[in-house]
Amino acid sequence: MQEEDYIELYDVEAEVESENNKVFYVSAEKGIYDQKNGTIKLLGNVVILDELNNKTTTKEALIEIERKKLTLLKEVSSISSNRSVSSDFSIVDEINNTITYSGNVKVVIENE
Repeated sequence: MQEEDYIELYDVEAEVESENNKVFYVSAEKGIYDQKNGTIKLLGNVVILDELNNKTTTKEALIEIERKKLTLLKEVSSISSNRSVSSDFSIVDEINNTITYSGNVKVVIENE
């Protein structure tokens, strides 16, 4: 459904390739694509899975396409084979190659 500069998306499923050729699979219940600002807001059961089976979940996320930035906004949880990180929100910045977790951050690392 399109309204002015916005396109509503439902049952979102996408495969995204980063500039360094990493592939990510993204899904969410709903999305809103803002054509004017070049952003996609994802809502409801947002899941991001990478090629190594690392999984990140949140209730809401904002993708800033031109800035190559992903902001995870509510109840963030990232799980890999030997670690987990939970936080209130997180920012993934592809240009600076950084991931920042903020607000009530909890990290668990298991010895192998």
